[in-house]
Amino acid sequence: MQTASDLDAYLRAQLDEAQTDSSGSFTLAEHEAIRKLAGFALERDTAWILKVVQAAVASGSQALRIRLTSEGADFKFLPTRRWTNADFRRCFADPQPDADPALELLKHGLWNISLHHGHPFSLSMPDHDQALIWTGSGFAERSTEPTTAVHLSVSHRSLQQGKGILLLRDFHAAQRNSALLKEVSHFAYTAPLHLTVDGRPLAALQLCPTHGSNASSMPFALGWTERGGEPLPLPPATWGRYRVQASPDEQLAADAPLLGEPSAKIHAALMVSLEYQRVGEGQSSRLQACRRPSILHWVSHGVLIGRTQLALPESCVAGAVFASTHGLPTDLSGLQMVRSVAALARKQEVCSHLAPCFAHIHLALPHLVHRRDDFTRKLGIGTSIGGLLFGVTAGVVDPALAILGVVAAGSGVAALTSRSNWAGQLFNVGQSERDLENSFQTGLHQLKEAWIARAKIHDF
Repeated sequence: MQTASDLDAYLRAQLDEAQTDSSGSFTLAEHEAIRKLAGFALERDTAWILKVVQAAVASGSQALRIRLTSEGADFKFLPTRRWTNADFRRCFADPQPDADPALELLKHGLWNISLHHGHPFSLSMPDHDQALIWTGSGFAERSTEPTTAVHLSVSHRSLQQGKGILLLRDFHAAQRNSALLKEVSHFAYTAPLHLTVDGRPLAALQLCPTHGSNASSMPFALGWTERGGEPLPLPPATWGRYRVQASPDEQLAADAPLLGEPSAKIHAALMVSLEYQRVGEGQSSRLQACRRPSILHWVSHGVLIGRTQLALPESCVAGAVFASTHGLPTDLSGLQMVRSVAALARKQEVCSHLAPCFAHIHLALPHLVHRRDDFTRKLGIGTSIGGLLFGVTAGVVDPALAILGVVAAGSGVAALTSRSNWAGQLFNVGQSERDLENSFQTGLHQLKEAWIARAKIHDF
């Protein structure tokens, strides 16, 4: 099994000896390559990691484990269909779409990081004793221990970069890891598998940056519709499923869901959240209801690729809708929505189908604080344990990496301690519990009325 560190050491030696397997050379037709590759110069330098997440989701894998080190990024997942080295070589060198959507998505991500940015990578397929290594002009092969999962390692350094000064190298690696972590956290929290980065669970609708559980928002209801055209698988952790150390081929543990897990495939989801802000400082600080928009989140192969603000009044109770983009037009990167009549029609359809959910949505603040505490406790425990395990194991390889583990563990502890702080602020000085709850109840009533009215005329 090749890691990013092994990849770097081998590649440097391989390039020094000028030994590359010519049979793996890149043979795209020039004009077609230019046209295709132009579309894969993604908007952000770190967006390639989202294509790897999409590939894992499209492959049918139940889990994706990402490990960020001082040398690069390592990925492990288990497709339902066994891939071979020959499969990937053929796909990588062919500008035409591959019959396997997961391989096609993986190719797009690796085209971007390797051909556009010049970073080498290694790829080990399940039950193979030879790993593929991209050297910049072709593939080399290196003996490796067979693994039960796909193992991908992408180097932080491009083929043109040297190792550099130790302290600066670690600093640049930490910057890059932070950017990759942000990319996954902001856009891959909708992935319908057990997604972890350095042991931390990062996929659940409650982790939505705009309407999820954070310093200014608290989700309290989750609804869905089983009507519609395209199914939308949701992250298992949305229903309370967590496992810190899960291998890619393990079944996920089950726990109590937020509102009960649907028995059939759903086609769109609705998360309703309280929106607030902290005003004042110190002991006199308090939480105050504030108005925010309701937003439709477009999801493609588990990754968020667009947001559309709904034509609803901004309110202190706002809705986040999640819908699939399957069959809708996107740009060449596949990570940006394109405005179309079909997208508009799907927005109207899914939002109208979600309107009946409001008949079952009610608000009781004391119960919500307890429910939020339970979700934050599980997330905090997972983050703390995962961070400590990563810090201990990675610290053996590179002491600088132990700091990342400590920071991760600290964020988990902060999440745990924030439970009582939030409850204390909610029921402490300033706006009383009754006044605040009245504001939220009014906001919920306004959102219900506006949503149902819009659903009748299909105008969101």
